[in-house]
Parts: sequence; C-alpha cells; structure tokens
Amino acid sequence: MNLDKMLKNYIKIAWRNFINLKSFGIINLIGLTAGTVCSLAILLYVQSQFGFEEQFENFESLYKVTTFINNRGEFPDAELISASPSIGPGLVEDFDEVLRQARVVSVGGEFLFKPEGSDQSFFESNSYLVDSTFFELFNFSLIEGNLKTALKEPRSLVLSSKLAEKLFGKGNSALGKQIQLTSGDDDLLAKVTAVFDENLGSTHLNPNFLLSMSSTGLGTFVLTNNGWAGNNFVHTYLELRPKTNPDDLVKKLPDFLQRHGAEQLKAGNMDKTLGLFPIKDINLKSANFSPALGKISDIKYLYILIAIGLFIQLMACINYINLTTAQGIRRAKEIGIRKVSGASSNSLMFQFITESIFFSLLAVLFAIPILNLALPYLNQLFDSSLVLQDVLSFKMLISTFLVGLMTGIISGAYPAFYLGMINVNKIFKVKSQSSRSSFSLRNGLVVFQFAMVFLLIYAVSVVSEQLTHLSEKDTGFSKNQKLVIPLKTATANANYETLKTEFEALSQVNSVTACEFYPSQNIWYDNKIFKKGTSVSEGKVVQLNMARENFFETMGIELLEGRSVAENDSNQMVVNETFLKTFGIAQEEAVGTLFDQWNSNGEVSTPWEIVGVIEDYNYLSLKSEILPVATFYNVQLSNAVVSFNAENSIELLATIEENWQAINPGVPFEFSFLDEEMAKVYADEVRLKKVAYTFTGLAILISLLGIWGLVSYSLDQRTKEIGVRKVLGASVSELTQLLSKEFIVLVGISVLIGAPLAYFAMDSWLSGFAYKIDNTSILLITSALLTLFVSLVTVIYKTINAAYANPIDSIMKE
Repeated sequence: MNLDKMLKNYIKIAWRNFINLKSFGIINLIGLTAGTVCSLAILLYVQSQFGFEEQFENFESLYKVTTFINNRGEFPDAELISASPSIGPGLVEDFDEVLRQARVVSVGGEFLFKPEGSDQSFFESNSYLVDSTFFELFNFSLIEGNLKTALKEPRSLVLSSKLAEKLFGKGNSALGKQIQLTSGDDDLLAKVTAVFDENLGSTHLNPNFLLSMSSTGLGTFVLTNNGWAGNNFVHTYLELRPKTNPDDLVKKLPDFLQRHGAEQLKAGNMDKTLGLFPIKDINLKSANFSPALGKISDIKYLYILIAIGLFIQLMACINYINLTTAQGIRRAKEIGIRKVSGASSNSLMFQFITESIFFSLLAVLFAIPILNLALPYLNQLFDSSLVLQDVLSFKMLISTFLVGLMTGIISGAYPAFYLGMINVNKIFKVKSQSSRSSFSLRNGLVVFQFAMVFLLIYAVSVVSEQLTHLSEKDTGFSKNQKLVIPLKTATANANYETLKTEFEALSQVNSVTACEFYPSQNIWYDNKIFKKGTSVSEGKVVQLNMARENFFETMGIELLEGRSVAENDSNQMVVNETFLKTFGIAQEEAVGTLFDQWNSNGEVSTPWEIVGVIEDYNYLSLKSEILPVATFYNVQLSNAVVSFNAENSIELLATIEENWQAINPGVPFEFSFLDEEMAKVYADEVRLKKVAYTFTGLAILISLLGIWGLVSYSLDQRTKEIGVRKVLGASVSELTQLLSKEFIVLVGISVLIGAPLAYFAMDSWLSGFAYKIDNTSILLITSALLTLFVSLVTVIYKTINAAYANPIDSIMKE
C-alpha cells in the first residue's frame, strides 16, 4: 500500500472511531478546539507585537537617548527614556559616529482646531512637536507633501490621513490649507505641509498630527534651552553611522556629559548617566523606562500570555492522551488483527499519530471561525486592533498549521507508542485493565492539569481582591460626583470666574474649583528644593501642583495646619505630610518654614514659604508611594472641577453645557467624571483580570472535559462491579464515595503541588503595589476548595448516575 492510500485509510479509521465512540470523540474534539482557540488568540496578539519600526529605512541604526538619575536611596532611581534639550544637538556636534538627531516633545494636552473658512471647531489630541530633521530619521509614507520640506518652516503642520479626512473630507487635498490652532497660551495659524499614512507598519510613534518645534512656546523653550542636567522630558533620537558600535559610543557619554554639564550637575547635586536604546526594542523592552511616548507593550506580559497558551494547549493534549490510552482495550482486537495480518509496531504507531494529527487539524478548522468571531472581544481583552486580515495572513496561517501539527504530534506520541506496543499474545486473553505504567501516567497528567487550574483560580482571586482593595481604599480625597472640565484655551481660562459664578448658581452644584493636575493625573512639574540656610546637596525633589483657593475644600482633602492657598499668593505653598517627613519637619512647626529652589542657570529666586499642611492623598496610583507635593496658587490652570449633588447627572450636564456655550462660544464642551478617570489608572490591572478570567474559564472547561471522559471510562469499566455491590446492599453514598475517591485524591495532590508555585507567582505580582492585600492565605485555601469543588461536581454527578442505575441492567450489560 502506497503512502497516499495508507493515509486515506488511517483517516477513514479515525473518522469511524470518532463516529462509533461519539462521547469520547466529541470530548476530545471540544477540548482540542478550546485549547487551539486559546493558543491561536494569544499567538495572534503576540505576533502583532513584533516587527515594530521595521518600516523605517534605517531602523537598525536608530537609537533613543536614555537618562538614569541616581537618587542615592532618597527616592526611587529615575530611568528615563528621554533627555535634556541640549543632549541631542550636542551629540551630533561632538561625535562623528552620530549622523543626525531629532527631538520629539509630546504636547500632552489638546489643540482646538478651526480650519480657515469653516465655522466648525473641535479638539484634537496626541500631537508631537518635532525637529525639522524628524523625517530624515523616520521616513513616514506621505500621501501629500514632501518629506524633505514638510517641517522646515515655523508653524508647519503635518496631519495623519484620518485627521485630514475629518477636517477636509475624503478625497480632498489638505496641502496648503490654513488651520487656527489654540491651546492654553498658544494661538497660531498653522499651514498643512504634508499628510502621512498612519496605517503602514507598526511603531511606537503614533501622532495624530505633528508641529514643527518652533511653532509653540514649549517648542521654542526646547530650541533655546541650554540645559544639560534638568528638563529631562525631551525624547531624543539618534541615527548612528553604518558599522558604529553603540556600546563604544555609550562608553564616551560620561565624559561628554561632564564636558558640557559639569557645573549644572554639581549645582543640582545630580548623579546622571546617559545611555542608548535601540528603537526596534522600544515596544517590548522599554516598560521600565518613563515617560513612554505612545502605547507600548511589555515582553514580560507576552511571556505570561505565551505560558498560559502553552499550558492550556497542553491541557487539551493531556485530555487526548488520557482518553485515548484509557480506551486502548477497546481497540485491542483491532490492533491484534492488524498485527496478525503483518502490521508492524511502527506502522501502528504511524496510524495513531496520523489519527491525532487528523483530530488536531479538525480542531484548527473549527478554531479559525471561532477566533474570527471572537476578535471584538480579543481586541477589548488585549487593547489591540486585530482584524480578519491578521487571522488570515500568511504568517498566521503557517503558524496555525504548525500549532495543529505539533498539537497532533504531542497528543498522539504516547498513545501511539502505548497502543502500538501492545503484546499480541495477551490481546485476546486479557479483557481489561490498562498497564500500571499507563495508569500512573494518566494520574500524573490529571495532577498536572488541576495544578494549573488551581494556579489560575488563585491568580484570578488575588487580582480581583487586589483591585477591590484599591477601589475601596481611602485615597485621602473625594472622587465621587466630581465633574472635570478641561480649560484648553486661553479664552476658556480667562472666563473661569464667570463659569464658576454661573455653575455655582445651580442648585445641584456644591462648589467649583480649578487645578493644573487633578487626581488620576501624573504631576509633571517638579524641582529640587532645600531648606533656607542649607545647601542644594541637602535638597529633595518635590512635585509641584497649582490650584485655585478652594481646591482642597472642594476635593475633600483635609487641611491639618495653617491655611489653604489664597488669591494673591505668589511664593506661598501648601505641602502634604510626606513633604514634611521628607525634610524632617514637625507638623506643628511647618508653617513659616522657607525653602530655596535649585535653578540650573544659577539664578537666585524668592524663597518659597509653607503656609499650610494637608493630609496625604493618593493623586495617582496606589501602586506607588505618595510623593512630596507642594501646591501653589495660580490663575492659569488647565482644569475646572465641579462638585455636584445631582441624582440625575444628565440633566445637570445639559445645563452646564448650555452655560459653557453661552460663555465660550465656538469652544467645544468636554468633560469627564473623576471616579471614571481614577478607574483608568488601573486599566492594565483590569485588563489582566479579564485575561485571567477568560483563560481560567477555558482551563477549567478543558480539565472538566478530561475528567468527565476519564470518569465515564472508569465507570464503564466497573459496570459489573457496581451492579454486584448494589445487589449486595451497597448504598448510593457508599458507591459514590468508593468510585470518586481516586479522583478526589488526585485533585488534592494537584493542589498541594500547585500551592507553592501559585503563592510565589502572585506574591511577586503584588510586590509591584505600594498598597496591597496583606493575607493571601485565605485566598489560597478558598482557591484550593474551589478547585476541589469544580472537579467533584463532575465526578460526583457521574458516579451518582452510575450508582442509581438498575443493578440488573449493569450486570447484563457487562
């Protein structure tokens, strides 16, 4: 028989066995399909996270300057993927190895767009200020314009194709159009010089629009700043000459920094080191750096997903192995007849391997449409934008085939060896009982399965409990019924007092205040300050916020000493408890204490005076410790905060919007709720919780399918024994206990094995939180009981059915 005919014959036999043993065949197919859907979903997402930046012509030669600041144990060391403004141009000037540089500054806020000649205006975010050399490093694909000239002139504006279509309509040219841009103090008429295609290739650079650096006040500050020590917020990219060894260049950077910035570093008592980071690794390997420019992934997260996918797929393979070997006796006569007819052990092994590959590829055929249907959920789960084309891409189809092939080989290897090596002389003499080695292997595989199930259940429990702990912990301020309204234009800012008066006249509004950074936002301003009469070497870095006079009262932050910030304050500050602890100041002695601030230019400023002390509040994430914060009075602020008491917020919002439009005509009304903004801080943890729930559910399903099949087979083998015991007077409870004991012991062993691994894995995850749940032993016990419960439900259900069966039917069947 040639190979082609032999394969067809084996596949026919596999299909007949599937039809004849419906329940076991369906269990195998469902288990393999569930595992394959899981592994393909993870594989699809993981593949989408590789290949970043490869669309740029010289991506292998592009690096980003990093900054490491050693805080000598006073605070966590700062690992920044940004640098001071002067670093980039200085490197080009000093080193022949550096071909060119480009600086990028994320604007952070939003610009009000008003196309010339249009009555419509709207806010757009996600913008970069960039050097004129930006496109020399990053050759974006332009739909309109010229890469060489697009950023040469001040107020040059480069749009994404999506934004250009929104502004001017599909198919219409945007080139040369004038747009009025307004943001805070910046009000400029910009000219569209190019439109780029944002859909070509994957990159960490995902701007909605680009502005030439000289267009705004912030950009002018970067261009004219001579800072080498502070202001480490500029994302600096370098293109190295061909054959340059970046490690050799890094060795020269300490001398470079000392040569230009020694005085500034000494004045600030700073210990600073520069480095280089390849842009091709930014998406996956820069998670420990800050601040990120755009959304990035984390290779550690991918490793976790890959491990989960492998474990779940392995569980599906284990089901196949267990059920196939358990049914070995049913196929013993078939094997015996084939051997008597001259079939070799190798040919039999090949047959069973072919059958398992057939089943696994059949599972793949079911998995692909299921995966396609699940794409919306997967995009929500992974925060991705996967589409059908990704599923059907050549790379993914090859990977899918390999997953099916490897699953088939792994699933069929042991059953093929076990069944193929059955002794033909015993086949017709021994009616039942698998060999001890087979029985022991099946037990071991069941233990492994439920150890993984236990680990996942415990992980879900810990993540859920930690998120509940974070949501319920007192943050030191009131986040409920707070409306945040951004003041994004100079006009809106100037009209703040009018807005405040109109809003507070509403019966449902308690009070209105304003601030630069509200809770859930990182405070981006900081400086090193030191007590007057001491030196900068004794200084500490503090976070700097600005607010109106009633900010603390509106936010429900308790004032412990002194007074709040007040109108006409200039150098007076209100500090938090951590500020006092950092400088070793007693609370009752704090008011009146003076501080000097470090200035990189050596200028002497008016001292800052503490006029009040507030209770610590977690303005950002409970994953990190509270930092020292000083709050000053200011009128040029970015956000208004409205405290309200309305049961129906929709009606209140409609009234507030009417007042806004009457006071700020032409400025779109935008808002958010503070409690929702705080929830976004834990978006990664919430997503991890969803991932854990999803894959834990799949793991439980696959394991229960496996144990259902094994229990069914075991009971089928003991049909006569059950009937005889019932005839002799055994009760249902006694039979249930007898029949389920073996599986209960196996699950108990799996819990004991999985407990140490589960505990240490989740303890490591919890170490990333400054405020975490204390005692996880209760969760460990609960997870163990739940693992036992889900397995017992299956085992006991099947055994009770067997125990209630008519003993005469059981004996007759046997």
